[in-house]
Amino acid sequence: MGRARPELRKDVRCWPTSAAYNLYYVANDSGITVIRVLHHARDINSRLF
Repeated sequence: MGRARPELRKDVRCWPTSAAYNLYYVANDSGITVIRVLHHARDINSRLF
């Protein structure tokens, strides 16, 4: 689930929450690992990620 974001990092996916935040995560064998939670208006790129 979520949108793949390979331009940020390999295997990273993004999921918009019901609030004004995006959840960035990677899937693993036991579930997911949350990498970042950022406001949706934040201009994110791979250098800052």
